[in-house]
Amino acid sequence: MSNPKRVSKLFFFLILSVLSSTLMAQEPSVSDEGPHTDRKTFVSDILGLVKVGLPEDKIIAYWNKKGWPKAVKDIDFVLIRNAGAGKRILKRLRGLLKDHSIFSELADKYQSFEATLDSGMVLSMLRPKNWHLTRSETGDRFAFHEYSADLPGWFRRTSMFVWVFDGGKWKKRNEKALTRIVLTACKKRLIRGGLTVGLLKEGKLLVKRSEREFPVIEAICRDPKDNLKGVLVVSAVVDEKSGNVVVIGYSTRLSPKKNQETAPKDILTQMLDTVRIKSAK
Repeated sequence: MSNPKRVSKLFFFLILSVLSSTLMAQEPSVSDEGPHTDRKTFVSDILGLVKVGLPEDKIIAYWNKKGWPKAVKDIDFVLIRNAGAGKRILKRLRGLLKDHSIFSELADKYQSFEATLDSGMVLSMLRPKNWHLTRSETGDRFAFHEYSADLPGWFRRTSMFVWVFDGGKWKKRNEKALTRIVLTACKKRLIRGGLTVGLLKEGKLLVKRSEREFPVIEAICRDPKDNLKGVLVVSAVVDEKSGNVVVIGYSTRLSPKKNQETAPKDILTQMLDTVRIKSAK
């Protein structure tokens, strides 16, 4: 005959086990109270957990105990999503996105990009999703194209370009002047290539969620080979910590009726706002 006390104790531990499993499987709640993990540490650690294939419920339970970060950035979300994180983890990260960014649209248009530079440092940023990448054989120069075909003419497709070079003594306060110098040099090259180049127009790009401002300078051009009209837009970012200057810009066709760009500046804005240069691990 079974011992009633022993049965009662086993039943108690069974109920406790079921409750524990249920709590671990529930969606975590993040509040301002309790422990929080530094964002950079969180991103590094969760990428490792996802990449080794740890089950989603165990990852969630781990961060419930350790403490989720107070907020994450768009590029963090992209990196973790691309590593293969599950839906419940991504749902939690959307809730942690700084300034409650509407990420669904961003995730549809962009993907993370990382490249080891000649210096050994690593360039990371968002790039247009599914665009084709080429890298120059000389120096740290990258280009992203809408189409893979090597089309003749300057403005038959939209092309983004990224150049990284030694910043020397340039400082962030010099970014506008540096942008002007870069586009002036580009203008001379375009003229040598046979293009007609108009006056340079200065402006700026504002990023509300990060409160950053980037100088931009553009030039309207015409390619006499196919009589297509286009625009060249350039911006320069000085990364004082790494001692590099990153030039990002694009060339695209203009509408023949209204001189409007066929591609908006939001791609350039996202790339500028997410560009980072860090030491290789």
